[in-house]
Amino acid sequence: LPLRTVAVTSCFCSHVGPSAATSRPRSESSLTATPGPLWRRRAQRWRPPAVPSSKMPSRNFALMDYSQQATRLFDNMRGPASLIVGALVPLGYFAGPKLQKEDTPSITRAKRAHFLLATASICCELLAIIWSTVSVNKLTETVSEPTHGVMQLLHRDYELAWVACNVNFLMGLLGFACTMITFSHINFGAARWVVTCMVSSALIQMLSVVNFGVAQGDGLEGGLRFGNGNILSLFLHYLRLLLGHAAMGPRLLSVCSLALALISVVLILRLLCRSTCSKEKP
Repeated sequence: LPLRTVAVTSCFCSHVGPSAATSRPRSESSLTATPGPLWRRRAQRWRPPAVPSSKMPSRNFALMDYSQQATRLFDNMRGPASLIVGALVPLGYFAGPKLQKEDTPSITRAKRAHFLLATASICCELLAIIWSTVSVNKLTETVSEPTHGVMQLLHRDYELAWVACNVNFLMGLLGFACTMITFSHINFGAARWVVTCMVSSALIQMLSVVNFGVAQGDGLEGGLRFGNGNILSLFLHYLRLLLGHAAMGPRLLSVCSLALALISVVLILRLLCRSTCSKEKP
């Protein structure tokens, strides 16, 4: 029996090398140090040591042109936005509920909210499409200076376009989900609460995913981030960039767009107050 043990040990050392056999001694203290089953304690000794975060490379991107990567990012937003618009038009208008004189006040409010949500969502997705399309065209037509990453290129030359594309796409997507809630409250009877809970669960999870993505940024410690870690900060950052863009130079169309958007918000609030305070029929 001792001769067999020596033979097996020598065969193992000849295959894996002398360092592997001698660098990790098989001691009972090392097997019992890690809690858990025996196979897990044995496997723990063969795991590679973890690299400390302080020794990880901070930026190892080459200085080059990242226009193609930025173009693909904008294309990733333009395609889904077009699909959502194609789904919102029939859901909000063609198959949308019509106001009737015999509707109850709650059904009337739900129908009005359905049309308003569908319209706002379509407008947001159209804005995302036009921002991404123009940005793709400019990335193809112009020559961008080299950067150390695609995030630096977006932050330097296309910050407003990238933030606007993301914010409008997310707002349109969330509005599209809310139209399913209003549609179920109009047509599905008691099942509307099931639909409300399911869609609300998806909405909350989508917000969690977006908050995680905004907080992560470019994935590097102290790197570039659009916003302060949540979708609300991203939305406020978009408003700040948009107001600054409209204030720079004679951009009359941007100013008119912001004014009409503010007027529409005021009219929506007046409509909601009137439908809540009064019992009039449509």
